Amino acid sequence: AARAWERATELCRAVGNQRGLLLSLWGLLVFAWASGDLRGARGLAEHMLQLERASSDAAVTVTARLCLALVAVCAGDLADGSAHLAAGKDVAERAPADALVDVTFADLRVQVDSWLGLARHLQGDHEGGDELIDGAVRRARALDAPFTMATALAFAISVRVLTGDLVDVSRLADEMIEITDALQLVDFTYHVRVTRAWALASAGAPPAE
Repeated sequence: AARAWERATELCRAVGNQRGLLLSLWGLLVFAWASGDLRGARGLAEHMLQLERASSDAAVTVTARLCLALVAVCAGDLADGSAHLAAGKDVAERAPADALVDVTFADLRVQVDSWLGLARHLQGDHEGGDELIDGAVRRARALDAPFTMATALAFAISVRVLTGDLVDVSRLADEMIEITDALQLVDFTYHVRVTRAWALASAGAPPAE
């Protein structure tokens, strides 16, 4: 997968396709991040930040800030991650309505608000976190984009686990399973089924559930 994204990056640079380059760099970063290579992911995020300085495209700015943020949050630096997300959110809210849809497979506004909502929860601001997460879910529903909806629900489920809202975990998990089954997102489906089973067991449901 990494080699495919590297080749896509080379081709996009060769033809000057900035949006394609943004997507290929996102793919490389997510691969590095998911593989536990936070140093490599950070380097790619900083490269995106350099693209931002030479571009007036809001999608470049928001994607760069999102990438720096997800690395920071996963490294435990919630303050730095939240600052990047807040900066990205500010740009996103001033961008045209359709400028940030499907830039990184899912809507960038939904991604930024979901990550910022999670960061707020981890910082102890549960009310602020819920407002951001619930807003991201509402936007995803309005867009009616399955992958964006799956992304928003994944974060909504995660924060409900953090706050112990077991009933809502089960309800949201059922909705997400329907979407991820249809999209054949096997990893998503597996993890959400495990989370749903945990929520049901914690709530005292019979094993058959």
